[in-house]
Amino acid sequence: GIEYINSASYLIECSPPNSKGFYGSWTAIGISGGYLLASIISLTVMNLIKDIGVPDIIDEQRRCFLRRATTAVGGIGLAAASVPFFSYWMPSADTEAAAAPIRIDISSLKPRQQLTVPWRGMPIWVISRDDEMLSTLSKITNTLRDPLSEQDQQPAYCKNINRSIKPNILVAIGICTHLGCVPTYRPDVASVDPEWLGGFYCPCHGSKYDLSGRVYKDVPAPLNLKIPRHMYVSDTEIVVGEDKDGVQGAISIS
Repeated sequence: GIEYINSASYLIECSPPNSKGFYGSWTAIGISGGYLLASIISLTVMNLIKDIGVPDIIDEQRRCFLRRATTAVGGIGLAAASVPFFSYWMPSADTEAAAAPIRIDISSLKPRQQLTVPWRGMPIWVISRDDEMLSTLSKITNTLRDPLSEQDQQPAYCKNINRSIKPNILVAIGICTHLGCVPTYRPDVASVDPEWLGGFYCPCHGSKYDLSGRVYKDVPAPLNLKIPRHMYVSDTEIVVGEDKDGVQGAISIS
């Protein structure tokens, strides 16, 4: 019994503080609790056997009862000790909330404006494109790496020249597919170079994307910007991270 108690104390003392600042992890505390319970049961059984006081003849029924009782209580203790261990692997409420689909109100979004909303630690861009911006998309296809969006960087319903459900509204993940930087929104003509018709520019390593998030040739980024699953629940509200086929899973930007 003393060995169990010493082992339990060692587990608690050697466990590092967890993220909430408590001394010792929940797992170590649960296991140590199991050790303590086992030591108490063991000492209790030994004392009961000594109290019987019959050196040569053992009461088989009493011993059977004590064995079953010890097994039952020990099993309960083991189950109790396992609860913190398994709960340690369960996602927290904050984690589940951060991964859940989000709703974005675009009622106040004006033409040429960009709205940025965080989701799963990533910037979600919603951009209202006017007719002039949309007209540039067909003028630069020969300068793009994947003009037809053949790479799996968007849902099937966004595999079009606009890369969107509604032509004028672009919903994209604002992370460069090169090294994960956040490009800047540059809608003005010639604001990056003389041939620039508007789009997204990554100042880190010079990657460029057009106004539908398609990557240019001869830049470090290998793929178009990622388009997340999304759907319209009204004319002015978009759900990002979910569509009629289900909730968005893990996202690989590149």
